[in-house]
Amino acid sequence: MAKERRRSSRFTIQHVIELSYGRESYVSARGINISKTGLLCTTDTYIEPYTTVLLAINVPVGPDGDTINCEGMVIRSSEAGEGYTTAISFMSFREKDAEALVAFLGNRESRSAE
Repeated sequence: MAKERRRSSRFTIQHVIELSYGRESYVSARGINISKTGLLCTTDTYIEPYTTVLLAINVPVGPDGDTINCEGMVIRSSEAGEGYTTAISFMSFREKDAEALVAFLGNRESRSAE
């Protein structure tokens, strides 16, 4: 059996994600899974590995939900059906966005433990 190499737990999501790079390049994306270190999503456009991207992820945290804004780097992008599977490693967060991610993942973790 292969040893698990992931540094943190992954949680399935199906959220629409706003993803942009360059000055005005916007890409349609939908989440597949998320962890405290990164995100796997499907995109309608190929994004070259090592491209820095800006992400906005709407999550159901708090009474009105929250948006996690962060910067990430594309680790890989591979063709999948009519789109691409794109892996993004999180690089930087503002403090409030990091707290929202921790709260969201904590909620997911407590649900999976039940």
